[in-house]
Amino acid sequence: MSWMTTTLGAIAPLAYGRALTASQRDETGSVPVVASGGIVGRHTSACTTGPVVVLGRKGSVGTVQYLEEDCWPIDTVFYTHGTEGTDTRFLSYLLTWLNLETRVGDSAVPGLNRADLESVQVMVPPLQYQKSIAEVLGTLDDKIASNRRVIEASESLSDALFSFVARAASGTTPAGTYFDLAYGKALPTIERKDGPVPVYGSGGIVGRHESPLFDGPGVVVGRKGSVGTVYWAEDGAFPIDTTFFIRPHGFPHIFVYLLLKRMRLPLMAADSAVPGLNRIRVLQESVPALSQADAQRLAAQVSPLFTKNHQLEQENTALTAVRDELLPQLMSGRITVKDAEKRVQEEV
Repeated sequence: MSWMTTTLGAIAPLAYGRALTASQRDETGSVPVVASGGIVGRHTSACTTGPVVVLGRKGSVGTVQYLEEDCWPIDTVFYTHGTEGTDTRFLSYLLTWLNLETRVGDSAVPGLNRADLESVQVMVPPLQYQKSIAEVLGTLDDKIASNRRVIEASESLSDALFSFVARAASGTTPAGTYFDLAYGKALPTIERKDGPVPVYGSGGIVGRHESPLFDGPGVVVGRKGSVGTVYWAEDGAFPIDTTFFIRPHGFPHIFVYLLLKRMRLPLMAADSAVPGLNRIRVLQESVPALSQADAQRLAAQVSPLFTKNHQLEQENTALTAVRDELLPQLMSGRITVKDAEKRVQEEV
């Protein structure tokens, strides 16, 4: 089987997304509005049909998203349907493999240049083999997406149960009644060691370490950077100095996690040149007053959901690692689709 050398523009001509500001969107619609960082809203009409590959042009430069449905890519992205001789989902994997974020132009507003991208040389196999590559990698991504939907549904149910309990509260109390916020600890990259413990920054997991700052379960909150983001750490974590972590006052960690997600933490940033989450403001915020018994009952109800979600997140981590292992090997022709299928069958 021979692979053809061609240019990206010949197999994936790029179109510019169309502007659609938040005020112009009709959120009652079901059509996803797609920016370089992901889906940012909904609208009642689409500007292009699916399947389609969306490529981050500005902002989250080089991100690749594959959508089966009609959508509205906005003006921070390119999009492509490919050509008659290309499989659209295969193109999404090809673009991912090309690491296009490394081709950002030198300008005051960094972004990708369409002419430069379309001139990139690539090698592609015949259409049927493209479809086979897309199918084997898509099996992993479809399972990851399915797991995410289950996780999102579980989180929605947990939030609904918390809201139900909160409506029966006898009044309000400061959030500091339930917990204190402890500062994360500096851990430079050079000092991190490849271990079982996730290292959390304000934007999520940024590495691994051999020992935790707290044993699990626990809660981490973004203090600087992604201010107010809340993370559940089932097996313990090492939160670094851009975060807080929670020390409950006799209340379950799960209860505190659900409470923090309900609070409008991003609005509680300090008024300074370097914005950050204001610890005192958070602890003084009025929240529903619930007893330890109520909190314990709620935690018992949602604990199985959290356990299941943790299992699915671990599975997704493993599936993602397999996909990232197979992607360059398939795209470079170092392994065959049959070899990849055997590897996928071991995981799915």
